[in-house]
This record gives sequence, structure tokens and C-alpha cells, in this order.
Amino acid sequence: MVEYTVSFSEAKKNYICISVTCNAVEKIAAFSLPVWAPGSYMIRDYSRHIVNKHVTVNGEEKTLRFVNKNSWYVSCCPKDKIVFSYTIYAWDWSVRTCILEEQFAHISGPAAFVRVLRQENCTHIVRWKKHNDNWECATAMTAHQEENTWIADNYDELIDHPMLMGNLSRFSWEVDEKIYHMSITPTTRINPEPLIRDLSKIITTQKDIFGSLPKIVNQYQFLVIASDKLMGGLEHRRSTSLICPHRSLQNTLVDRSDSSSYIDFLSLCSHEHFHTWWIKFFKPKEFMTYDLDREQYTSLLWLFEGLTSYYGDLVLVRSGLLPIKHYLQSIANKIQSVESYEGYNQQTASESSFDAWTKYYRPTENRLNSQVSYYDKGELIALYTDCFLILESNGRYSLDNVLRELWNHHHADNCCKISENSWYSFIHNITGIDVYSVVSNLIHHHNYAEWETIFNRMGIKYQADQTEETIPYWGTTFTSDQNLIVDMVIDNSSAITAGISSGDKIIAIDELECTKQSFSEITSRVKVGQKSTVHFVRQGLLRTGTITWLPSPAKFGSRKIEISDQDNKHVSTWLKL
Repeated sequence: MVEYTVSFSEAKKNYICISVTCNAVEKIAAFSLPVWAPGSYMIRDYSRHIVNKHVTVNGEEKTLRFVNKNSWYVSCCPKDKIVFSYTIYAWDWSVRTCILEEQFAHISGPAAFVRVLRQENCTHIVRWKKHNDNWECATAMTAHQEENTWIADNYDELIDHPMLMGNLSRFSWEVDEKIYHMSITPTTRINPEPLIRDLSKIITTQKDIFGSLPKIVNQYQFLVIASDKLMGGLEHRRSTSLICPHRSLQNTLVDRSDSSSYIDFLSLCSHEHFHTWWIKFFKPKEFMTYDLDREQYTSLLWLFEGLTSYYGDLVLVRSGLLPIKHYLQSIANKIQSVESYEGYNQQTASESSFDAWTKYYRPTENRLNSQVSYYDKGELIALYTDCFLILESNGRYSLDNVLRELWNHHHADNCCKISENSWYSFIHNITGIDVYSVVSNLIHHHNYAEWETIFNRMGIKYQADQTEETIPYWGTTFTSDQNLIVDMVIDNSSAITAGISSGDKIIAIDELECTKQSFSEITSRVKVGQKSTVHFVRQGLLRTGTITWLPSPAKFGSRKIEISDQDNKHVSTWLKL
């Protein structure tokens, strides 16, 4: 048995104090802290947050020796009692890490709990030294008979149960005989009723797709960290950690179900809850077991994150929470944003998945020119696949049928591995339709989907406008600073012709001073083909360049999607109207 004791006695310093106790099984006891968290594909080197550490053997202080950056060992004898104590600096506001302040704490298992090597498969217990009577703990981990104590069958289960402690707003409700909980860190007043109503619709709609929840889900926890502007989530087997702006929750006071910030929060909840099936049960074959000491590559994130993103918002439409008009425009905007930039022609969906560790999670100022998001392109691939199945089967089959039949065949198992080839095979076996030749080109090549053709066949009007060739295009984004400091420079833009780079501060164009207020007006006066002198500051020195004004690329034009007949059979199969 491995036992952890967690204390917040140094909360004012954002220090979480943890000790792990075990009995040695060899002549050394070795400990290791993961370098990444499943579901977030980036090396985070959690050990960098450890402030101090020491170890005792049978109560006697011993020397703790390094193995590498995230592993340590101590010499001992079998059956010796080992206590490894360490302190974590917890001030990284993210669902993937630990946070501790005077009002709440969030514990992400991989960031907090060292694993005892050779004892990963034994029972793990967490004890919390409660330091404030007003604090509670929310977690999907199984409660132990002892107060403020929880138990997991093994290390893998332990770190898949985040913990949220503090003076929390908590409420529970039931959906189809399953209990759901939401716990929220201190924020402004909220009204739980709209959340209960809307989340119940989302849960029911998702469950209707598959048929039932995984057997290990006896309850489900939404753990919500309220923040200023942050938004994100991380999936777990019976819970999700979410972080969202206060305003997303404030809208519940007046039941502003049409508020974009509230809809964004519901979309986040929908996305993470869908992962209960799609990556926690069905998962890439490379993720059947996790190696938490190094990168673990897969080329299938376009499928698992992309399809989840697709259903995340589609479920809102089917639940009556997202107006169809808004949903269609979001699809049009997604197509425009994904296909407009040069990154689409530089990185495939498969490559984006594999490169997540070094590119998606470590974006640079050149990302629009060199990368494509496996979330966004994967979502469009899922959309195209769904439409293709509906059309080829004349409305008999859709992705819903594929997911339902997959679940019917495998729900009794603990999990199911999927490869790209098996995904094609599953679809063919269930529907009789071969999607390989169509879908693989979107995954492994830079082909553009034939949106107009497939939408027209669906009975949906798709319009892709081209930009006017007479309108000049500057071609950078700027930082949020009040000065005109360049963030990203878009390939084949006017700014490129003047040698403008990220970090440059634009001072003047044709001797007219540029500010955030005047920039649009100044650039609106120029014409395509005209040359201008631009002054900018780079690394503290004034520079001068000559810009040739180029037109906006045609593909930057807006997109529009409309449904003229909602009784259309194909549209009804898709949206379940």
C-alpha cells in the first residue's frame, strides 16, 4: 500500500506539503514524478515545482539521490518503512497543474503525486489534513471509510482523479439514475438551476448517441476553477477539471442562456464530458498504457480531439442550447480560419497530431504559416465524414450509428484501442461505406474539402466569398499592448515585402505616425501596387523599409452556410431536428 498525506499549512506561500509512505520491496526505494499529464501533450517537467524534499528510512533521515530530473532513490532494505516528503510550489493557474491559495486548492494528480516504482499497481490512499473547517473536497476518487481520505486501486487511477478543495459552491443532480456534481471555486453569485437544466440536456443527448455511460462511471464531477479570463478543460475517467471566466457563470443569475460566454462554458463542458467515451474508453492504440517519463506519440489526435470538438457543439444544437444559425456560422468561420492560412499547406492533420508536443502546445509567432490545429481540422474532417456517410447511405447512417455500434460491441470491456485502419474498418463494417479514399486525403495531404459540393448535396447553401483584389492587405496581427507591436506576420502579405517581423513596433507609414487608433485609417488610404515607406523599431533601433501593398488573398473571403429547408431528410439526420 502507498499512502499520501496532503497538507495546506503553508497556503499563504502557495506551498502544498505532501508525504508518501510505503514499505520497501527491494534494496532501494525509487520515486518519480510524471513529466506530462494524459490529455495534455506537452512536457511540463512538474518536478521543477518541487521546492524541497527529504526521505526517512525507519524514521532515520537518509540521503536522497537523483536518478534524473524527475526521479530519485534511497538505499534501504526490503520491508523498511520509507517516508518521502516534499513541497510543491502551486501557483500555475491551469487544469493540468496544482493551484493553492487561501480560498481553494486544485490538485492535478500527475503534478502532485510521485509514483513509487515497482508499487504502481498496489492500493493508493490519499489523506488530507484539513486546515479549515469551511473547506470541502470534491473528487470522483472513491471515498475511504476514514474522514477526508480517498482510495484508488492503483497509481494510474490515482492520478486520473483531480481534487478541488476549498469553500466551494456545490450542487448535485440526477440524470438517468446517475449522480452528477458541480463544484465551483469562490466566485460571484451564481444560480445553479440553469446549469443543472442545460447540463442535463447535454448529458442526455450524449448518452443517447452511445446508449449508456462506461461502467466505471458511477458518478461524475465537474470541478470548476473560476478565473479572470482563462478557459480550458482536461478530461478524466469520472470527472473533468475546468477553468472559466467569472462572467461565464455570472450569466446564470439572469438565465442568460444566449450569452456567448455562457455558451462557451457549456461547449467546454460538453467537450470534456464527451471524452468520457471518446479517449477515456475508446483511445489511440498508443495510449493503452501511458509512459509518463517521456513523450508518447500518436497521429490520431485529429480523430480523438477533432471528433470530440465536432460533437461538443453539435450536441448543443441537438439539445436546443445553440441556435442553428449560430452553429452554421461557427462552422463557416472554422472553415475560413483553418483553410485560409499557409499552415494548412505546410502541416497535415496527421502531422499536427504527432507534432503536438513541440508545435501545438508550444506555438510560435509563425504558427499560422506553419501549423494547422488538429482540433480544428479534425473537427472539419469529422463533419465531412458525417455528411459523406449520410449522403452515401441516403440518410440511413451517420457517425452516430458508427459510435453507437462501436459502443454496443465493446461497452463490456474496460477500454478499446483504435488505429486509423481499424477506424476505417469499423465504419465500413457498420455502414458498408468505404470512407478511406475520401477521408485519408484530408488527413495525410493538404487537399481542400469540397464543401460547396457536399453541402449542396446535403441541401445546405454554402457561399465562399472572395476578397476584392483592389483592397490592400497589411498582413500582421498585433499584441494586446497599446503600441503597434507585431505579433504574427502572415506569409504572402504586404508586411513581408517591407521585412516586418514579430516584435517590431510600427512607428509611421509614409511619415504619418501610426497608433492603434490611426492605423486602420492610414492603411485604408493606400492602393494595391502602391509603395510606402514604413518606419519601425526593432530591438531598440529605428529601422526603415519599403512596403509594396498587395491585395488580400482570395481565400481570406468570408464563408456563409444557410439551411433553407429544415425538414430536409439529410439535415434532419445530421442535426436531429
